[in-house]
Amino acid sequence: MSDTEPTFEPRWDDAPHMVHRQRCPQCGCTTLVGKQFTLTTAEGITYKLHELYCTNCRLFEDAETLVEGAYDALLARWEDPRVRTTTKEWIAEIDRGIALRDKHEREARWPPDPHELFSTETRDEIAASKLNDDEFPDNPGLIAAILAAPDSDEPRHQYASWMRAQPAKLIANWGDDRAERPMIPGIDTSRIADFIDAQLEIANGYRTNPTFDLDEVKRDGTRRLRPSDYEQPIRIMRNLFERGRYTRGFTGAGAMQTHYFLMFSEEVFRRAPIQHLTLTYCKPRISQLAALPDMWRIRSLRLPERNDKNKHMRLNELTDHEIRVLASSPHLGGLTYLDLEDAQLTPKAIDYLALSPHLTSLSHVRLDHFPHIDYSGPFGIQTEKGIAIDVLASWADQLEARHGVLPWLHAEEFYGTRTPHEERVTEHPIGKGSFRPDVAARTRPRLSTTMIDAIAGRIDSNRLTIRDRALFAQLPSGRLVGTLEKVAKHSAMDTDVAVLVTLSVQQAPSGVELFDQSTQKRVALASRASVTLLVPTFLVSPGLGSGS
Repeated sequence: MSDTEPTFEPRWDDAPHMVHRQRCPQCGCTTLVGKQFTLTTAEGITYKLHELYCTNCRLFEDAETLVEGAYDALLARWEDPRVRTTTKEWIAEIDRGIALRDKHEREARWPPDPHELFSTETRDEIAASKLNDDEFPDNPGLIAAILAAPDSDEPRHQYASWMRAQPAKLIANWGDDRAERPMIPGIDTSRIADFIDAQLEIANGYRTNPTFDLDEVKRDGTRRLRPSDYEQPIRIMRNLFERGRYTRGFTGAGAMQTHYFLMFSEEVFRRAPIQHLTLTYCKPRISQLAALPDMWRIRSLRLPERNDKNKHMRLNELTDHEIRVLASSPHLGGLTYLDLEDAQLTPKAIDYLALSPHLTSLSHVRLDHFPHIDYSGPFGIQTEKGIAIDVLASWADQLEARHGVLPWLHAEEFYGTRTPHEERVTEHPIGKGSFRPDVAARTRPRLSTTMIDAIAGRIDSNRLTIRDRALFAQLPSGRLVGTLEKVAKHSAMDTDVAVLVTLSVQQAPSGVELFDQSTQKRVALASRASVTLLVPTFLVSPGLGSGS
């Protein structure tokens, strides 16, 4: 072994490695480096040489494995007593950690309580708080228009255009040579405008085609999809909501405990156009939630039962009764997406949804059960979510045998996946009250062949197909797609001469007009337009003229 007080620094051919769990026995420093060599004696015996060096006091020691006990003695001298532990102590420490984790999981609540509740601010002070115009350009008029019409894209486009016209806010880029550093953009208004436009483009893509490929927008630059510093207009939401997310350019989604949501709902909807909501612990307050008038704004509602990795946490504990209360709410007519993940329900709960006269826009219901799998990890037994079990798939036949076609049970057919994102569903609903006539037609009685022939003659199409009441006509200038909503009597004509047929249009070629009997005007056929036609019924059986 070498002298313990060398007058030189080791010169290794390649870089030494940092040494951990060791401490210099001379100065107590932990900034150590070490090296290990494999050598061979003249007799052909291979051994290892271990070296340790303190970069602080320059203490250097080495040990050869040829000398029995030399290596162990070297490590013992340089060992850091703070990390010395026995196997028994190590196991005990792991057990204490597991017990502490289980205790925390049993007591935890999700989402956590809003930050404001631990401050001196009262509810009135939160409601009265205002933005600092010096920090962020603000347009209260446009914000109010967005909040008043959360489904409309027009005020959002106007806000983006207005924001793009604002000068960037500058802040000083302070540093050691601050006098020489220029001012830099603190709030880049053009990036904010680009971000809003990009998200609106995504929403329009979903609206046009529910299987729209998000990469079509991403290829134009993922930078546009990042909110960056765009938080000030809705900064109060950061403390009220967990997992806040931007939709169509503004804060549109978040998670909250039901108790706090009911307490702050007025402020929440006054601050941001929230349409996608995740609520927990709603069981004792389900009646209050169903009676909340502001729920008309909600398009997707998640009521999960369990947290991802917490096998002890129960978030909602819903039963069939709570689903019945929700289904009876007159304020949920705009709900398109309902996620009841891991809820312990029976088919009766889904019957309540199917029978509800209010949930006419409902387009997707998700009831997946995730088995929580325990496995042995580095710190004892750990829990992970297993593969989802689609409960509704096993109930679909009996449900539709009782209620007829339920479009919200066929997500894969309409959205190309069994688990569509809520924004796809919200922007392209296929519920009974939606604009998808080919879907709505499934729940209506079929028309007779003679009635179809009469309608074909009125629309002047020799290539017309009607499935249930979904109408597909090939006109000279393009394709017409719509739903035959109703057949009614004409006030001045007998039904054996003509009837009135109301058609809801989903798709039509440009430039096509028909005379609308309800308004007595010619109307252009366009998406979501409605037109009432006078259809001759010379060949139609009289029974059909009475309406259906």
